[in-house]
Amino acid sequence: MTVDKKTKDVSLQDQKLNSRRSLLKKTAIGVPAAITLTTKPAFGAVCSLSGFQSVNPSGVDRHSTRCQGISPGGWGQNGYKSGNQQGCRGAWELAGYYPNPRVESSYKFNPNNAKTASNPSGIFPNDPAARLFFDEFPGSSPEASIASGDTMHDVLLMQNGSLEFHMISSLLNAKYFGWGVGEYAGWISAEDIKGVYYAYTNGGSSYTTTTGSIVSFDNPSMPFDLKDFFAQLYH
Repeated sequence: MTVDKKTKDVSLQDQKLNSRRSLLKKTAIGVPAAITLTTKPAFGAVCSLSGFQSVNPSGVDRHSTRCQGISPGGWGQNGYKSGNQQGCRGAWELAGYYPNPRVESSYKFNPNNAKTASNPSGIFPNDPAARLFFDEFPGSSPEASIASGDTMHDVLLMQNGSLEFHMISSLLNAKYFGWGVGEYAGWISAEDIKGVYYAYTNGGSSYTTTTGSIVSFDNPSMPFDLKDFFAQLYH
């Protein structure tokens, strides 16, 4: 049996990507991998929508549970850095996005450092453009004041404490760590983060998760605050 060079190259690329992802995850969580794996099952329930709503707010401190995500500050402030910091540029890339300043309208854009056809210089000149908020969430009704030219990174930098500030961080965490599948099966998935955000901000009364759980937004006996849910995912 023979394996052609192209297949070998793809295999090597996958190995390198997985190694890089593993290194960044260990650095982000800040504890040995063996310890992380043994503690995950105890954390999963409140890291899901149904688990969060089922907790009695008066009897249990939701924030005493750690879901181990990277904070919005980490994703925002470290997006320009190329090391192994929490939320660094490499973590953005593994989550499937790029931070600023690749978009002319972005908060940190500097025409002297921008990637353009005539001037290819920049912090990361070969990166694709940063993702605009409304390209990622078309038709959404954000609570924060977000302009059409704002990137996801802009929102993290300029809308501190807002629902969108916490939601974007949660989406990045879900895509970076792989929440919702495998060892993170008890965590909310990226699909449900976007789905519940749309339902909540567009005035819906409930949201049905991809696993069939129904989360009510207007049940007085089980109050639900979406920002509070997203915020506790990285505590």
